[in-house]
Amino acid sequence: MHRLLLLLLSLPALFFANTALTENDPASIVSGVSVITGDFYFYDEAFRVEGTEACSLKLHYMKGSWGFLNHHTCELAVKEGEITIAEENGTIIKYRNTGWLNRLKKREKNRKKYPGTTDDCPEFFRFHAYAFQETPGVANTARGYISGQTDLRTQYLDLHVTTDGFILHASDGTLRDYHREETQEDFKLGKTEKYFYQLRAEELPNGNKIHYKRRWDHWNKKDMRREFQRSGYKPNSIGEIRTSNRNDTKTYSRVEFPYTYSDISFHKGVASGSDDRRARLTFFSEQQMVKIDSPDHPEQEFLHTDKKLYRINHKPNLRSMEILYYANDKVKAIAVPAIDSPNTFVNLYQFHYDFNERTTRVLDAYLNPVIYRWDENLRLKQIEHYTDQKLYHTERFVWDGSRIRCKSIHDSCGAPISARTFAYDDKGNVKEEILWGNISGQIVSLQIGEDGLPQDNGIEKSITRKILGRLSRAPS
Repeated sequence: MHRLLLLLLSLPALFFANTALTENDPASIVSGVSVITGDFYFYDEAFRVEGTEACSLKLHYMKGSWGFLNHHTCELAVKEGEITIAEENGTIIKYRNTGWLNRLKKREKNRKKYPGTTDDCPEFFRFHAYAFQETPGVANTARGYISGQTDLRTQYLDLHVTTDGFILHASDGTLRDYHREETQEDFKLGKTEKYFYQLRAEELPNGNKIHYKRRWDHWNKKDMRREFQRSGYKPNSIGEIRTSNRNDTKTYSRVEFPYTYSDISFHKGVASGSDDRRARLTFFSEQQMVKIDSPDHPEQEFLHTDKKLYRINHKPNLRSMEILYYANDKVKAIAVPAIDSPNTFVNLYQFHYDFNERTTRVLDAYLNPVIYRWDENLRLKQIEHYTDQKLYHTERFVWDGSRIRCKSIHDSCGAPISARTFAYDDKGNVKEEILWGNISGQIVSLQIGEDGLPQDNGIEKSITRKILGRLSRAPS
């Protein structure tokens, strides 16, 4: 009856990995299409329950699959010392501590040999985001603004020595509390290869909490296994999301997944809010969303072919968008209905890729091209804008790993007009931003060096410096 909603709530995080889609510069996405990978990406809020701390349900689509609450499960590869966790938008981050297992073995060996002794082995092991700044396609501009709160490479987690759970320290100050799945046996040193964990609660920087309750939280392991074998329902599927104050004495908002029902070949899941509103999510399979009927926005209908999303309809006015594909499943065009003929679709954007040259040519409805060029790390390095088939201006990017170092604007002849440079602290916050250019109309013109950075030749500049204190959590 409710298998499809539960499957979507418990899909493996690894299924949604693609940082070039989810963590790239916003300029690399044109009407939902990545000009770098050629894939379509959809990320939206399906349902929201307001309160002092709101409950928000978001979902995303990419590469033929839908994701919903991806960050509520994760896995630990014991021997590799690697924990894989998904963010809510589908980003995959691997956290590593390759020496943790040897230290744990040494600790247990010494305790058996010398009972009552202590060693330098900690009560928890710290895992850091593994080379996230080197991951292709990751940019610190992905959220549309630059802040240490969005710099995912600063995230880390502390795994408890018994592996019963861990705390993830998110870049925005949120603390996520993960516990080992109840269906798994107790941790056995040297015998367990993988362990799976569930997100139980999040403590936000303001002190409020988000609680995640499973459908069978109070069942014992034997009953849970029996029910799983009988029905195929995932025992770790979320049945309720609730927000509260830090002490959990006040509930601010709640979303429940009380039931689902089958309608011939379709499966419908109902999310009920504490404000007495409901959202209905309809699936054809665990990978194909069909419809979102939410009180927060017009009804959305999603049509698929060969497991690919090819049309999005917004009712009741049936505003539509079609996604056309090449034979290699890369997006060929985005089409919308003509104004004077709603049944006729015209191309809003056309995409022509040259992956060998790392170039994409995008044509708008008037066939004016915009040419995107990127580097070997799947980050934009230049955007050329044309009007009436003539070059109008160019944007150029300089990166330091995943952090933007400089962005400059050039005219149709290639002469630099303005530039912005950024300097960061160790948390990824901008500590200095400089605007370079002929601001007052003086004779000195802006010059850009071979490294792509402005030259300090007496050109005018406006400097903004920021002093940031330590993040303090709200008092209890």
